[in-house]
Amino acid sequence: MHPTIQIDLSQDDCVEQVLAFVDDVDLIIYVHAAPPCRTCSRAREKRLPFRLRKRGILDALPLRSLRHPNGLPSLKRVNLRRVSTANSIYKNICKIFRLLPKTCILSIENPTQSHLWNTTWVRSLISDLGLIPITFQACMHGSKRDLR
Repeated sequence: MHPTIQIDLSQDDCVEQVLAFVDDVDLIIYVHAAPPCRTCSRAREKRLPFRLRKRGILDALPLRSLRHPNGLPSLKRVNLRRVSTANSIYKNICKIFRLLPKTCILSIENPTQSHLWNTTWVRSLISDLGLIPITFQACMHGSKRDLR
């Protein structure tokens, strides 16, 4: 019923497209962001069941921690690139949200226990704009799986 856009927020030129929309603030009433949660997932901190490890499936290693929510200092190569790309997305979402009118409704989708909520950019956004985090668990609304 309303126009929507999908943009790769890890790319600076795409972010500039979004910022051009923000100039016409009278038309923006709601903005939702659903950044990838892979690098921020707390599930990475849990071991896979033995039956899966026995079949040769490797545990996903943690990429962030409570102490290092922006990424572990030991990251190298592919994992460093993954975290850096995710961080660009988080930073750009926050940059866009800061430019929206105060009357605009904002939402960011990620699991409750995700390290996303502790990243520098999101903590600062919540604090600076006086946002109120709201937990909306899918399991509260009929889903069979709790995605904390």
